Amino acid sequence: MTCILGLSVIFHVRAEKYDKDSFLRIASRDKDYSRRVSALLDLGDHFSTLNKDSSLMYAREAFELSQKVNNTRGEANALYCYGLAYLNSGELMKSRSYYQEGIKLCEDHKENDGKIEGYLHFSTFYHLLGKTDSMKFYAFNALELSQKTKIISLKAGAAQCIGNYYMVEGDFAKALFYCQQTLQIWQSIGQANIAGIYSDIGNIYYKEKEYPKALEYYRKAYDNAIKTSDLDAFGFSLNNMGLVYYQLDSQSEAIDYYKRAIKYYTSNSNEFGIANTEANLADAYLKNKQYKPALEIAQNGIIIARELHFQKLMLQLYIAEAEAQGGLGNYKEAFLNQKIASKYQDSVNQLTINQTATDYQTKIEIEKRDHENNLLKEEGKRQKAELTTKNQLTFFIGTVMILCLIIALIALNSSTKRKRQLLLMAKLNEEITEQKKILEETDELKTKLFSIVSHDFKSPLASLQLFLSMFEEGDFTKDEVKELSGKLMERMNVTFSFIENLLGWAQSQMNGYIPNFSRLNLYNIAEENFELYRKQAESKEIAFHNEIQQNQEIIADENMLKLVLRNLMSNAIKYTAKGGEVKITANRDNKYIIISVHDTGIGMTEAMIRKIFTSQRINTYGTENEPGTGLGLMLCREFLEKIGGFISVKSELGKGSIFSVNIPLKEA
Repeated sequence: MTCILGLSVIFHVRAEKYDKDSFLRIASRDKDYSRRVSALLDLGDHFSTLNKDSSLMYAREAFELSQKVNNTRGEANALYCYGLAYLNSGELMKSRSYYQEGIKLCEDHKENDGKIEGYLHFSTFYHLLGKTDSMKFYAFNALELSQKTKIISLKAGAAQCIGNYYMVEGDFAKALFYCQQTLQIWQSIGQANIAGIYSDIGNIYYKEKEYPKALEYYRKAYDNAIKTSDLDAFGFSLNNMGLVYYQLDSQSEAIDYYKRAIKYYTSNSNEFGIANTEANLADAYLKNKQYKPALEIAQNGIIIARELHFQKLMLQLYIAEAEAQGGLGNYKEAFLNQKIASKYQDSVNQLTINQTATDYQTKIEIEKRDHENNLLKEEGKRQKAELTTKNQLTFFIGTVMILCLIIALIALNSSTKRKRQLLLMAKLNEEITEQKKILEETDELKTKLFSIVSHDFKSPLASLQLFLSMFEEGDFTKDEVKELSGKLMERMNVTFSFIENLLGWAQSQMNGYIPNFSRLNLYNIAEENFELYRKQAESKEIAFHNEIQQNQEIIADENMLKLVLRNLMSNAIKYTAKGGEVKITANRDNKYIIISVHDTGIGMTEAMIRKIFTSQRINTYGTENEPGTGLGLMLCREFLEKIGGFISVKSELGKGSIFSVNIPLKEA
């Protein structure tokens, strides 16, 4: 029989009640980085049994955010979340690799609490593999380290791991002692979500064949799952109650509980839970000699288990299918299924052999490291013995050096005046070189600007000249005039925007340019600037959302702010395909007001991102071949730098872009 043991150890303390929307909101908007990391880890843990890709995505976001704020514990927890996702998908070597990486990170940064969590993960990892020696090693090391931590949840997790170890070893008295100790710890701190430890205590009684007691604790686990809305716990509690009724030969009750468990697992998209419980349900049908439903359930479970790559589960399901086929008189199919089951038995045995080899390799590496440490200690003693001699020699050399220094100071004093003159000349040369570099860059920029002007002015003006000439001669119908004038207007709008940017750049280069700061309503500024591009957005059916608070104010140069927003909004609409979305948001931290323009457009490569804020022109066109001037973003960067701000971008090809403008907070 297969049994989902429950949630076992809660490594990253999960929320009292799972609320996906709440976690998503915290993960994306909360200003407290630790709360955001915690929410991302909650999401990653939750999806580890449901959707590996989603779990890995949230783990990656938690890792990157933790790196950004130098949160070692968060980085380690994210690596453990990776490991848990791969463990639940059956990719055991990947899981083990991420657990090892997390523990090493904690060792390097002397993060003992994170190291405890890694040991707890490894203990459960080896529990699932049936490797009791390794399970014991990590469980007892976690227990030893937990004596020094102030985090109660880690003490509880260590005690629970020890309880699970003794249960596997068959020492049920000790197992019950540690699991009850865990339960008391959780209850003492008011932890609501304790279905996992109730389930573990039920498992101990189940192993001792005290089925009424096991049923009592499985019911407590189920009641707690209802209280905390834990769908996973619904499933494993009902499955475990089904196991008890199976052992009591109450197959109708067992079948009923298995079906209810599958219903909950299905609502929560927990494919492993579904396949595992279907294996149990097939056994119950077989024991009741209901071969046809047993066959259907086993075949369905095989489909899911094959996708999850769980060898042991495949073995049980193929054995069940073989027995069901035999019961129905389909002996040929029964024989074939038994052969397949034998292959999976070989695969399971090989997996155990490979894991044993890996364990021996790890032990060899540990012994090698210990040997190296002993060599280092011996080297330290030898170096200490030489230190006295070296100190004496150092004293002698120091005395000689002091005498030489006195002589050098006397010589230096005579040449001080000459050296000052040389330093002054070097400084003047450095200033001349810097000025030359600035002049060369300015000259290069002007050359590029004249090149842009000659190209971007000439084309629309030539088009306008041709259009007016042909219009005067009457060469167009009314519909053609309407169509061509619309296209020409788009080109002229781009040209007008370019002229405006060019004049802005020219003004920014003047020595006398000084920003004129005033208090502005940011929401109104955004609305006013979007109106300039509303017609263009509507023609492409692009939805615009102004998510800035209507009373949000900012101290800024109005002309500068409008120019920056116009450029960002224009680009967002230009590079977003028909039916897309553009939105603008504003947040603030201790130093800046951060205005962000989001789009669902074509995005950019890393190479494009490195060029867009420089004077190096990029010839790109919008989703409907709208031309660009290549000057706007460079101008935005220059304006913002003059007031101590900056502009940044996050973008992924095919997934849109987010341009963020950071404007320093100022007092009115």
